[in-house]
Amino acid sequence: MPTSVVFIHGGSTSARQWDLVTERLTAPALALDVPGRGDRPTDVERLTLAQALDSVAADVGAADPVVLVAHSSGGLLVPGLVDRLGKRVRRVILIAASVTADGGTGMDCMKPRHAENLRALRAAAAHGAARAVTPADPPPPERVRTAWGTALTEEQIAFVTHPSRWISDTINFYDEPLDWSAVRELPCYYLLTLHDTALPPELQEVMAARVATAVLPLAAGHLPHVTIPDVIAALCDGVAADVDRHEFS
Repeated sequence: MPTSVVFIHGGSTSARQWDLVTERLTAPALALDVPGRGDRPTDVERLTLAQALDSVAADVGAADPVVLVAHSSGGLLVPGLVDRLGKRVRRVILIAASVTADGGTGMDCMKPRHAENLRALRAAAAHGAARAVTPADPPPPERVRTAWGTALTEEQIAFVTHPSRWISDTINFYDEPLDWSAVRELPCYYLLTLHDTALPPELQEVMAARVATAVLPLAAGHLPHVTIPDVIAALCDGVAADVDRHEFS
């Protein structure tokens, strides 16, 4: 069976974030939704990481072998998915992704201002003043344009903020301690986005050093799957082809 590329989206978005990549991909692609979007409705305020992992692992089905690709906070699902899928995962690609220290949490993978905002939201929710979820509505287009580091075109802004891609999401995953031991047994590529203002390159360098066997710098902001999808598709195809060469040689 040819290698399947399994795409895990980041927070506050959906599997549809990968549309521009999967339409360019040669390898079989599985872009999967965490519960709370697409055909996986749920109360995201109560969604746990374990529930999300069980759902996504089940959606992988019988695909074998697999290259696992995760973006941003989708990285927080990677250790659990590698544990659940076992030897079916042959490679991991992390795109500006959250990688905790072993025993650390997603809160450690944010800019300080973003972590403070999350703590404030959690405190407000504890007092009944807010729901413990991310905003349902996108910011104004002009704010979206430069929010991730590389200026987006009008078409790209419309793509990112489409209701199928802008999702009110859980904040529960950021408190879960993670262990990356199983991931470190695999070839792991970290795509480091050099113009990223959401997840600064210096923070990405620290996280990549925890798990990556190779770091590949990209001249892009936080959304390279939107701004340079051809590059991301080619990289994913190349890694999948490398697995196929090892499997069938």
